Amino acid sequence: MHAFIAALHFIALGIGFTGVILRYRCIQKDLSKIRLKELFFADNLWGVAALLWLVTGLLRAFGGYAKGTDYYLVNGWFYIKILLFLSIFLLELFPIVQLTKWRLQRKSSIVVDDQKTLLRIQRISRVEIILLFFIVFIASQMAREVLPL
Repeated sequence: MHAFIAALHFIALGIGFTGVILRYRCIQKDLSKIRLKELFFADNLWGVAALLWLVTGLLRAFGGYAKGTDYYLVNGWFYIKILLFLSIFLLELFPIVQLTKWRLQRKSSIVVDDQKTLLRIQRISRVEIILLFFIVFIASQMAREVLPL
């Protein structure tokens, strides 16, 4: 079970990078012809990854499925990783709200034509991609940390 949870945690990385990069690229195309179906698909991937990270991360850190809670709580790299994850979460609040509104409007046949908002979501996605890269490096350093018993 430990290996399965760890694998899901790492698989979420691929799903997350794919989702946020697709979302960024979808908006990067011609803003006058945004295909909401593609945008929503990419955003769904990003959301699935976040949920997987959260669940598997909590299980690994506090559920006894990795090195143990004590290992994480005394590891400074762990706190940096959590800070970066929370930063992504806070940045993501705007896209979550906006894309949810657009999903609801789409069901009412309202056309989305808000380029300013799309560009803001694109900029947020770019920052999230960068933060994800940092999380990978921090996680790698965290895993290499040998802590006193």
